[in-house]
Amino acid sequence: FKRVNDVHGHGTGDEVLVTFADLLRAELRLSDVVCRVGGEEFGVVMPSCDSAAALQALDRIHKRLAREPFTPVGPLSISAGLASAPEHGMNPRELIASAEAAMMTIKARGGRGSLVFSDDDVERPEGDGVAERDLRSIAHLKMLQRLGGQLNRLNELSEIGSAVTDELRKLIDYHNCRVYVLEGEELRPIGFRGDGCEDCRRGLENLSCRLGFGVTGTAAKNGRTILVRNARECEYAEVVPGTDVVDESLLAVPLHYGAHVTGVVVVSKLGADQFPDDDVRVLEVLAGHASVAVENARLYETARREAANAKEQLEVANALLAFSREVATADELDDVLDLVVRRAAAILDAPRASIWLQEAPQSELRALAFHGYEPETENRVREVRVGASVTEKLLAGEVLVLSAEELSALDGVPADLTSSAFAFAPFRVEERWGCLVVNAPDGEEGFSAQKLRLLSGLSHQAKLALANARSFTRLRQTMFST
Repeated sequence: FKRVNDVHGHGTGDEVLVTFADLLRAELRLSDVVCRVGGEEFGVVMPSCDSAAALQALDRIHKRLAREPFTPVGPLSISAGLASAPEHGMNPRELIASAEAAMMTIKARGGRGSLVFSDDDVERPEGDGVAERDLRSIAHLKMLQRLGGQLNRLNELSEIGSAVTDELRKLIDYHNCRVYVLEGEELRPIGFRGDGCEDCRRGLENLSCRLGFGVTGTAAKNGRTILVRNARECEYAEVVPGTDVVDESLLAVPLHYGAHVTGVVVVSKLGADQFPDDDVRVLEVLAGHASVAVENARLYETARREAANAKEQLEVANALLAFSREVATADELDDVLDLVVRRAAAILDAPRASIWLQEAPQSELRALAFHGYEPETENRVREVRVGASVTEKLLAGEVLVLSAEELSALDGVPADLTSSAFAFAPFRVEERWGCLVVNAPDGEEGFSAQKLRLLSGLSHQAKLALANARSFTRLRQTMFST
């Protein structure tokens, strides 16, 4: 087939592949599944079919190829290897390897034939550059390349973890598979698949492990593949709580991105010495694809988070700018207070808001303006006085969120509050403490980080507006007195 591509071009080669695939579908049963597994290699899954029937089907294909040459390349022939379950393998990997070995034996004998796999009748073409193991067969290489392409199209770490555990099952016969990413000193799981084990019942969120602990943590710390042929004999293997110590094989391969380890892929299987060297190489190749996908997903998440932060900061800045323009138009103190609580409630989507201020330094804190309160509730809150010592503790810091229970426990605060949570944004005007208070929306237990940043900015703007209003009032009084 390489000669077809070299002489006639890859376009003609593609047409030959399509025509041959159509020939296979025409000659085989509707229940047979025809697959292209790589290059010029095809595979056929034939359910409910013994070796004799399969050989008859292959014989029909040989005869049709002999009498129907492909235009313009001329006659083509095939070499076919056949393997049956359970005689030649109990899983897809073993069946593919057996069928490929039989096919290579036919090629070593000149091609143009079919052969049922036999351990005693295996040859390979002289000078053949394809490795003797199924990992390096064209089929497996193509499967790994296809998986690499699939992983690089994913942007979420959880999707990458699921894809690795699902696709790896087609290449390695395992009982459990876990995929981790390294975050600081902790390995966080992003994918897990298992056969009814204790890990399955614990759940993904309980599978985290520390760097340097157990087989997984040791592989990540050292940056090297670890093959444990029997967990009973491994000094750093850790037993999952609630499980028995059994013969188990473990294979852990770190994910490398440049010189850094970014995660680990771990597979396990009951029984000792269950992973041959070919499985190690399969997992190392897959880990190479996965490491690139994980790094790309992290870069995508960082870019998305930075874009979201930039958008959020722009929204906060625009809201504060509009607020500052509005309060700048008010000169009277009462107008400023009323505007601050109304606009703060609207901007923060809060049902109620109030502004509190001490009459003099070290005096009691009391409410000066309200928005959204029922008249009866507003009158009751107007009577509330918070002592200077409690005020200092409450407001001597950044924006503070208190539950209704926490707030009611303070001296001077009534027990029957109107919301489940309250946010306090402190400010100081002429050595006096003040604060802008907003109630959490009905049915909600708190505030988002963006709303708290907005509240802090609004409080600062309110402080400036109150200071300006008081200066304007004093200036007017001075002018009238003179």
